Amino acid sequence: MPKANLLTADEVHSLAAQFEYASPEEILGWVWEQFGERAAIGTSFQGAGLVTIHHAVRAGIQLPVFSIDTGLLFPETIELKNRLGSFF
Repeated sequence: MPKANLLTADEVHSLAAQFEYASPEEILGWVWEQFGERAAIGTSFQGAGLVTIHHAVRAGIQLPVFSIDTGLLFPETIELKNRLGSFF
């Protein structure tokens, strides 16, 4: 099993300062370089998740995308998930 890339509190604060004005693509690129396929975009296919997916796709960063189906997703959400699935 690969070693986890754990970050100290100091590293988190340093990264927060480093990425304060970074573009979403820069941040997602760092995540991909640091964690590779162990990183993923979790989404319920609402605004923030869709924007994150958009930035990753636009930057050519192939982060896996997942959603947890709680049984409460609207049919329209499931339809959107299925439609977007063709892009991944």
